[in-house]
Amino acid sequence: MGVRRSCGFCHFTAPQRIMEVLCMGLLVVMVIVALVTGVNSQAEDLMDVAMDERKELDINLAAANETAYKLQNSLLGLATTLTGAGIMEEVYEKSNSPMSVRTQSSQDVANLIADVRNKMQTMLEEKEKAVQELKRAAEDAMKQYGHYKENIDYEDVNYYNAKKVVITNSEFESTENEVRPKIKGTIDYLQTDKTWHFGSENLNLNTNFSTVHVPTNIYDKSNRILHGVSWTENLTEQFRNNSLQSPTLGWQYFCSSDGFFRIYPGMQWPRDPEKVDVFDCRMQKWYIQAASTPKNIIILLDTSGSMTGKRFTIAQTTVSTILDTLSDEDYFNIIKYSKEPEYVDTCFNDTMMPANVDNIRRIQDKIMEIKPESTADLRKALLLAFRLFKEEEMLGGGSICNKAIMIITDGAPENYVDVYNRSNWPEKATRIFTYLIGKEVSDDRKVQWMACVNKGEFTHISTKADVQENVQQYIKVLSRPLAQNKSDHHVWSAVYLDYPTSQSDIITAPMSYMSNHIDAAYEEMAKFEGLGLVISFAMPVFDPRTNKTVDEENPEKNLLGVVGTDVRINDIVKVIPNYQLGVNGYAFAVTNHGYILFHPDFRPFYTTGGKLELRPKYNSVDLSEVELPHGHTATREHPLRQYLLTALEGGHNTTQTVLTHFDGLRRVKLQKNRYQFIAVAETFRLVFVLPDNYGNKMLKVDDRNLPSLEKAFMKIGQTPAASGTKIAPWIYCRDGEGRLVQMDEAVLHDFVSSANSQYKCEHDLVRHLLLDAEETLKYDQIWNGTSFNPGGRGQIYNIVKDQCLSKQMDLPFSQSKCIQEMYTKYGIDLVWIGTASGFTRYRSFVQYVDLDNRYTASIHSLYYRRAVYGWDEGLDYVFYMDGLRDNQQVVMATAEVIGRGKGKLSAPVAVSALRMKHKNFVDLFNKVTADCPGKHKCKVTCKDNDVLNCYLIDNNGYIMASNNNETGGGEFFGKHDPTMMKELLKHHYFFELNVTDYQAMCTSQVSNQDSSSSFIITPFRFIFQVLFWLFAEIGFFVAEWSIRSWFFLRSVTSQGPEADIDPECGKEYPPTVRFFLCNVVIYESDYRSFNSLFTFNNHACVKTATRFSLNTTTVKVKKRFNGSLTDCGQCISSQTMSYTVHWLQNTNLLLIMAAADCQCHTANDTFLTSTHEVQYIFFMVQTMIE
Repeated sequence: MGVRRSCGFCHFTAPQRIMEVLCMGLLVVMVIVALVTGVNSQAEDLMDVAMDERKELDINLAAANETAYKLQNSLLGLATTLTGAGIMEEVYEKSNSPMSVRTQSSQDVANLIADVRNKMQTMLEEKEKAVQELKRAAEDAMKQYGHYKENIDYEDVNYYNAKKVVITNSEFESTENEVRPKIKGTIDYLQTDKTWHFGSENLNLNTNFSTVHVPTNIYDKSNRILHGVSWTENLTEQFRNNSLQSPTLGWQYFCSSDGFFRIYPGMQWPRDPEKVDVFDCRMQKWYIQAASTPKNIIILLDTSGSMTGKRFTIAQTTVSTILDTLSDEDYFNIIKYSKEPEYVDTCFNDTMMPANVDNIRRIQDKIMEIKPESTADLRKALLLAFRLFKEEEMLGGGSICNKAIMIITDGAPENYVDVYNRSNWPEKATRIFTYLIGKEVSDDRKVQWMACVNKGEFTHISTKADVQENVQQYIKVLSRPLAQNKSDHHVWSAVYLDYPTSQSDIITAPMSYMSNHIDAAYEEMAKFEGLGLVISFAMPVFDPRTNKTVDEENPEKNLLGVVGTDVRINDIVKVIPNYQLGVNGYAFAVTNHGYILFHPDFRPFYTTGGKLELRPKYNSVDLSEVELPHGHTATREHPLRQYLLTALEGGHNTTQTVLTHFDGLRRVKLQKNRYQFIAVAETFRLVFVLPDNYGNKMLKVDDRNLPSLEKAFMKIGQTPAASGTKIAPWIYCRDGEGRLVQMDEAVLHDFVSSANSQYKCEHDLVRHLLLDAEETLKYDQIWNGTSFNPGGRGQIYNIVKDQCLSKQMDLPFSQSKCIQEMYTKYGIDLVWIGTASGFTRYRSFVQYVDLDNRYTASIHSLYYRRAVYGWDEGLDYVFYMDGLRDNQQVVMATAEVIGRGKGKLSAPVAVSALRMKHKNFVDLFNKVTADCPGKHKCKVTCKDNDVLNCYLIDNNGYIMASNNNETGGGEFFGKHDPTMMKELLKHHYFFELNVTDYQAMCTSQVSNQDSSSSFIITPFRFIFQVLFWLFAEIGFFVAEWSIRSWFFLRSVTSQGPEADIDPECGKEYPPTVRFFLCNVVIYESDYRSFNSLFTFNNHACVKTATRFSLNTTTVKVKKRFNGSLTDCGQCISSQTMSYTVHWLQNTNLLLIMAAADCQCHTANDTFLTSTHEVQYIFFMVQTMIE
């Protein structure tokens, strides 16, 4: 019997080929029938159209103008009156106002950044001092311990093995009673507590002890490990002393060159029962950088025929592990040799490449593609390597400290004395390290001799399990010059995720609206175990002894290990004075190599399943990948990158126009920024960024004639029960131990009510915040309906007066109730005002609805930023879609500005906002646009959605409302009416912006076959599944869309960015083209039958997208335009107006009325708004539609 298969409606057994043919034939018949049916159906449709009397479409322009004006006033009246917009402007404009606007000069910014630099340097110097004390204590402990005894009893060494401790007695309870005594004999109980100042309430630590981690591949009862653990026990006292002196210290640790890792505070090592613990502290970047100076490495890989099979697998792993030990300061290249030597990466022929993450990953992939062949000629490979070193030395390239050649082979026929005589002796400036691969090696003397006479080291690697332990030994050899000189070498590492955090789940459910990175505000509510993103300060520890035993290394050249501590990135970020940088101002930091330490657009994580996962290559995000200058790609010639890394220390500033994206890359705008930088402790460069124009202004609160801080604080307590207040999560004070804590009402009360408060807060910021708390009380009167003449802009647009005060309501209660009903009528659930000081006052009109973290960060929140962007461009009222697709909402935000339109210095002091249900917003739109206004005679209005399409779109081209229920809110307008989108572009109402996301995540397909044999044994299974899917798709497509669609074939080619590829290394290939027929959209679900053969994996990638932005200069001049599209659909006469476009003045909205059947677009009119993956493949660039 054969294996039973299915094909459509037929079933057959694998040997029955006749049934297979019949089944395929049935599918062909289905296609033919579908074609015939489509032709008949299309003919009937054409006859119906011919018999129909076509309506003549003529839009009444005067009526359309009045409709637009009426819609504009309805929206602005609702937004202004119900929020109270303009009150803050009115209050702070008074002559006796304590608030004023002043110009912020470049010198002011320079003084500010210098002050912040000093605070950061004080923090970093504190960590450096602690590590220096650890280095001294470690060397003293080793000196007192003396030489190692030949034998040491395990029972005599008392320490907590981090992998063998439990922190709760409940961990014993799951075991059976008879095995508990045995388990207790092998593990220890470590009492722990929650230690908040380490940044995670979930982390259990013991501050009295340190614990020790021993790698899995190292025997934890060996003499060397036991001796090392014994003498380093004295470090625990220094750990504790450092912690008392500096309570803000993070992890403190010692990594032994023998492999064990002592860490403080004591902890239970994070472990996953389903994974092997592969952590080895000697493979961490901070250890490698501290243990040796920068180096040039050339790897010679034997690819001759004798290296086939398991040997070459071990060799590939060895090369990959060596590359993992390189850091940003290093340079390398790899030469494979058999009969002739060849560079593995031909793009770097005859040159050294920097050991950045991209280069290392690319070379590691190339190594896996190599196939052994022919015979080996090591002589030619050595000559090529020495020649490369000589050329680099002449050119001044690479590193100037250490040079090493690493030979990976299964044997050598000779010693090559002549080569070393000519190229390396007598100076022996290049060390030779040899790795002999394989178990069955007959003679290792020549390979060993080459290493020994060239100041290197010989290693025999028999299995893959031996690789890591043997590879890292070369670092100890390269540390010998430092040890001999007793160097005070120290390093700061690049940013990375500390190990406990990397092994824990980072839960995002409570913060579902936060971005995909752990910033200083996020950590207050996110759940993870560890310190998050850190940088490390590390120093090598050298052997101070003068004598040794026979088996010990020479103390004069002996590296004992590396000591270090971590600094949390969030602790650095908390020092940034967000209040003084203002809205749309920000700070970031870059290393001396141009890599980002922190930045608002730095996204080291991506979200999946309610958790944050670490993004590949997160710690090598270049400055050019987050600051995107208009018209430039992410290269090392990036103008801002060149300035920041080469200019003298920030005595002056520079200006750049960059692309700023937000709202998940859906929106892009051009922003002119000023950049000012300063170096911090020779570790990184701190950069302050201020937007041009309003970024040059600063708000100043005059202390004169103001009540005391304590009296002002009482205003916060006067908040009505129905309202609430929030303090932005980016405001920090220092507690009595110097830790930065987030300001809340309790901290604020302690600061303002006590002369001896334990907290130190920014006085000017507190004064500003308390002043805002007092002035925003007036907004409560608007929101609860007790104020009937709100002032501000409410005097201009006061629809509340029309709807409530015009009624015969004698009692204030009745009037208040009417106003309250307005919020319900229009689906408004939240109103609020956020201020520049970080204070927010709000009111909720729906039970259990609170102001969530999307809106509580004031100047950092999207609503605030967009409102100020709008004001700067002359769009005072900004409307945008928010919320999930099944719960869409509309947010309106308007900036409150001092000096508005009066020829004086002006700056935003607050933003008023409301949120309403999208359904109510659409209902309001339809109600206003459905009627023919005034005495006009209208042939059609927006209620005639069969002939007239009406859209309300925002300044990025996304639909806010329409008269067509099938059009979803938030969708791109060009998708639904590409003809009209083309008209908007033609009249310069919009312009295109191409943006690239260098930190994107993409999905790749991986075969779901159980093994490769399944395809070999049953290849027809795969072939027939593909054929069935193809025929079925054709049949369904033709039946649904009819034959006429074939006559309107159009192709769509994705437009990617210019390929960032070395012209010497290849050429650019055309992007992949996917064809679409007419208006058919094929969704991913349609490919389900084919995709069932695969699973999907996430990988880091680069994406590009085209976005559109409103040309406010054109819009404010034209305000509206009309036009006619002839010879298509109902647009039959050039004498009629088939569309009209109106700008709703003072808003970011356009009202578009267009004939419903004017779809005259071609392939060139199609707008692709999805992001496209840019695949950089060697010698080829390919753009794929997502």
